Amino acid sequence: MSYLYTDGDKIISPNTYFYAEYNGHEFLNSYFENRKMIIGKTEDAVEPSFSENVIERNESFIQTSSFLGKIYTSLQSENHSSSTDIFSDIDLILKKFEVSKRIYDFYLPEFKKSDDSDFKNLNNYLQLASILSRSYEIKNKLNYLNGMLKVNDTLISVFYELSGLEKKNLAWLIRMELNHVSKLASKLGISV
Repeated sequence: MSYLYTDGDKIISPNTYFYAEYNGHEFLNSYFENRKMIIGKTEDAVEPSFSENVIERNESFIQTSSFLGKIYTSLQSENHSSSTDIFSDIDLILKKFEVSKRIYDFYLPEFKKSDDSDFKNLNNYLQLASILSRSYEIKNKLNYLNGMLKVNDTLISVFYELSGLEKKNLAWLIRMELNHVSKLASKLGISV
């Protein structure tokens, strides 16, 4: 059995994950093989970075890279657990990704998709996966891990389009993902 969720360009033709079959250990083995193959293609793993640049606020659109940077900075602070707003923002961007399996460069107010916005900026996907990993560590909510898996599936599907640094970022994210999945499997008594 092969892991099918990374076959083809999932930026252009996103996965739906509807009616996804679960094939037990065979599926888990193919998942782990898929992830380890990607890690094997990179020499180093580097955590994705976030821009420190403050983008001028514009009332007519929300710039995704700035929005993700704000979230990441809040997650790194000491009092992130008391901030429900930050997790509301994470839930919002995750919901937008879950619906379209795309992350747009900018959104209109109220986080509506703009027809003029591009969805091929792979750095936005790397940053969202990093945020979801950190959110899962903090809140232990499966929807964050599930979202991270889907974002990483998307990134793996375009692996050869990634820059050298982006490949290293993806390797770091996959290592985090495998760590999360292994801990969860152990907690549930599933051998992997």
